[in-house]
Amino acid sequence: MNDFITPEQELEFMKAEELFKEGMETVFQTSINPEIALEMGNLVPFDSKIISESFSEGLVLIQVPHKEQGFGSESILFSAGTVAKISDLMVMGDGEAEFNPDEHLDAIQEIVDQVFGAFSNTPADFIQGDRSYSLAKAVHGDASLLQMADESWGMVEFVMNLGEEHRYFHILSPEALMNFFPKTPEDERAPISGARGMSVESQRGEGTAPRAAQFQSFGPESSAGVQSASEIEMLLDLSLSIVIELGRTTMFIKDILRLAPGSIIELDKLSGDPVDIYVNDKKFAEGEVVVIDENFGVRITELMKPEDRLRNLT
Repeated sequence: MNDFITPEQELEFMKAEELFKEGMETVFQTSINPEIALEMGNLVPFDSKIISESFSEGLVLIQVPHKEQGFGSESILFSAGTVAKISDLMVMGDGEAEFNPDEHLDAIQEIVDQVFGAFSNTPADFIQGDRSYSLAKAVHGDASLLQMADESWGMVEFVMNLGEEHRYFHILSPEALMNFFPKTPEDERAPISGARGMSVESQRGEGTAPRAAQFQSFGPESSAGVQSASEIEMLLDLSLSIVIELGRTTMFIKDILRLAPGSIIELDKLSGDPVDIYVNDKKFAEGEVVVIDENFGVRITELMKPEDRLRNLT
């Protein structure tokens, strides 16, 4: 790479990118073809020459900003022909459709939203950075869409076989790259420069860089301390969302389109299996479904240890 990326940073980033690839592969397999497999290249500095050589036709740039300011944006860059093929296959076509912005931009936005949603929702303790994203925005144009990018940006090439090889790129602004690098005390003290967006949306203004919240460690050595007890008490009136998960499954888009009133969707859990209880999007307990005065409820059958519950809640 260059001086902006150290070997340690590149290694940490590629671990996250492998998770991103797995989510993308799952979405493409579910939406298009279960046989699809992706090949992933290495993280390299943005190179407009490589982009120009890869795409002789029009480009489609799908930008996905991080929700929090200061974390920059990530983008997926396809050729217009690849977007047309993916979009046509999604609706059970033969993949030979000509690119039509009115029809295909919405379709590729939807699939990219699913990709980043899969990446956001996959548990990965080794990723310290932000994984909350705004909705994708797709734009059709030429290389001028990338005029803000330079060698401080990063890109990863992917290859997908759809009868023939289709190349596309995951492009990250410097702020988005830094988001996935190992955090050091110097990183936490240093302000992050204002994010530079591509021409899909106006440049973000500079602001105070967000910092990860620092919580008191809830270990045995601090559980009886006055300061720790005081800090815990401050959290007790916070309201957290509770989600009961009965199970999950995946379906082809063609099968989803066939759903009608009376259709049955089979989940991956058996009758009688415990349901998972999530608090603040983290697994908290297991239980069994009960009915209370015409309302559904859950009787807890297995609960995490108190110290683990505290760690998950914070």
